[in-house]
Amino acid sequence: MCISWRIRSPAGRRFSLARLVADHRVSPSKEWLLPATKVVTARQQFQRAFAQEFLCPYDKLQEVIGSSPGVDDIEYAAERFEVSTWVVVCALVNNGALPQEALADWGVWA
Repeated sequence: MCISWRIRSPAGRRFSLARLVADHRVSPSKEWLLPATKVVTARQQFQRAFAQEFLCPYDKLQEVIGSSPGVDDIEYAAERFEVSTWVVVCALVNNGALPQEALADWGVWA
């Protein structure tokens, strides 16, 4: 397995590694090539969902930020879980704690 070293942030590298772990868990045992691309596919969506929940579990996220997260809470959670703020925002949107519009506010495209 190889992580793209073009990703400079440690959080980004961790996320890429978690995507590969996800793919390894669901791939047939004889499949040696595990893609981690930027192409939007069902496989990539699964990888990202797994990585998000693996690195920033929603139940633990709720404990850290409470029921009405603000900008400071989101940034604090991102630091605490060692992920990017978009991982935290996506987790909150996916679980209904923030509205879908929050994705655009944080520069995340749905």
